[in-house]
Amino acid sequence: MHNYLDFEKPISDLEGKILELKKLASEDESVNTSDEIARLEGRVRDAMVEIYSKLSPLAEDPGRSPPLASAFPGLCLAPLHRVHAACRRPEFRQ
Repeated sequence: MHNYLDFEKPISDLEGKILELKKLASEDESVNTSDEIARLEGRVRDAMVEIYSKLSPLAEDPGRSPPLASAFPGLCLAPLHRVHAACRRPEFRQ
């Protein structure tokens, strides 16, 4: 399940209805919900465009320096390095 912010409530509600319809369709195959699901998915796309187009970028703090791009690869790859190192240990080899 996704975590939604307060302003995303319309999207959350529509996606909840879609999930309910998909569950209903999986439980009872005689019920055709594909048209309604497609309509609701279109409304979700429209709501996303409407909601997210109104968002403004966060104001930058003039006293804060921009993040260094060289820091990001280390932050992203460090967990992978630990996993790789753990897999090289003899007890994990087959």
